[in-house]
Amino acid sequence: MRVRGFVALSLAMFGTAVPAQSAPVPAQSVKAARCSIWMRNAIQYDGPCQFEAERGGSFSLSFPYASGDLSGLGIGEIFVLITARGVAVVSDSGPDGHVSNWGPARRSRRDRACWEGRDFRVCAY
Repeated sequence: MRVRGFVALSLAMFGTAVPAQSAPVPAQSVKAARCSIWMRNAIQYDGPCQFEAERGGSFSLSFPYASGDLSGLGIGEIFVLITARGVAVVSDSGPDGHVSNWGPARRSRRDRACWEGRDFRVCAY
């Protein structure tokens, strides 16, 4: 349940006028995927992940089934923010809330499911 809907419902119950939404809020587009994460030319993780699509081609990856591989690195979620066609900025957030900027990345010409930076590669299949 989205917070926006919950607030509107709560206000309506107390007699406060709430404007109707013109369009329904789209469902989250989360799907199961397989991810490969490389750092410093070594694979750090290759296994199941959750892929969440965002507008404009950006996406995030989470790893609810990872057993220590990424958590040992302090990575809870990876974000690929598209800034231009074939160009993105990659970052992560850790389980403790810290955010790390990995830097710019380009979409791989060899494997279109991958984004490559100076010392990292993020792939989602």
